[in-house]
Amino acid sequence: MARAANLRRNRAFKKELHKFEHDLPYDPNVIQARFVQMIRGVHLRSLPSRPVYVTNEIEAEFTSGLQRCAGGVAFRLYSERCFIIRDSGVQIQAFERRGRLEDALKGL
Repeated sequence: MARAANLRRNRAFKKELHKFEHDLPYDPNVIQARFVQMIRGVHLRSLPSRPVYVTNEIEAEFTSGLQRCAGGVAFRLYSERCFIIRDSGVQIQAFERRGRLEDALKGL
């Protein structure tokens, strides 16, 4: 059932994307909405059977309704609340280089 729903979402996205790729009239909001639905479908289908991780660059609209909990250098998605242990005793060494991704990691 979940697989069939994912296939429907994928087809719906590809149908709208086809319009864009072939210079046909399209609505960018519809393409974006279908893309978000397709990605969320992958997340929701995978959560019961395996851990799902996203990084800082993944916008909140793709994970709305799910909880992001730090899991190393990425965030693990949960369908219910997660609890974070504040004092783990882990010492973090300063990064030697600077950049967008390095700065994002420092903020975790």
